[in-house]
Amino acid sequence: MSPPFTQIVKEILSSLIPGSTSTQIISEEDCSTLLIHETSSPSTDIACVIFPSVDDLNKLQEIDKMVGARPLILFNKQFKRPSDFGFQSKA
Repeated sequence: MSPPFTQIVKEILSSLIPGSTSTQIISEEDCSTLLIHETSSPSTDIACVIFPSVDDLNKLQEIDKMVGARPLILFNKQFKRPSDFGFQSKA
């Protein structure tokens, strides 16, 4: 995992709304990491996944279900087209 980048995202989340941020590694190979920014009100909590990959889709579905209506940010600079997210049309 890239500690400097994780720290930058923590600072960005804290600048949006005061709170504390915890991290959990999803995949060491891909450096994908889940950040949960907990605020004074659970309804304003924010979740962010750094460097998610197609290999993480099952875990992302679990995270999405856990987050519910709260924001879930997927951040991967390499994502440029829908197929990068694993979304493809089925013939």
